[in-house]
Amino acid sequence: MNRPLFAAFLLLALAAGIPTGCEPARSPARVRELALPQGFVDTPVAGALPAGDVLVAGWALSVDGIEGVSVYADGRFVDSAVLGFPRPDVAAALPSDPRAATSGFQILLPAQEFPAGPVTLLVQARAHSGATRDLAVLPVVFPGPR
Repeated sequence: MNRPLFAAFLLLALAAGIPTGCEPARSPARVRELALPQGFVDTPVAGALPAGDVLVAGWALSVDGIEGVSVYADGRFVDSAVLGFPRPDVAAALPSDPRAATSGFQILLPAQEFPAGPVTLLVQARAHSGATRDLAVLPVVFPGPR
């Protein structure tokens, strides 16, 4: 099929509402908007120079519930944080969300498992719906083995 003829066909198909395979179906039942998780990483702060192990801690919430909080170092998965820590500050700020009171997460990263020097940590929250949000990208300088 030559280009002008194909362009004319495409315009006629679009005008007539015939699916062309170029767009998703317009059914609202097929497309679901996902609410992204929200949260914050309290520690470590960007540029931290820890003397030893690094505590990664903060909070995460989603209307769908939080499935997990993952930590990556220089683009490689390290581990998942433990969820459910008390966060009275988040509960006070978001009193309408009953999950806010236990929205805390924590994970301890052993310094000896990281090379001495700078490492970029990425902390990512994942909702039960599958939606993800990067909560922080933090440059940290590990001391190396003792």
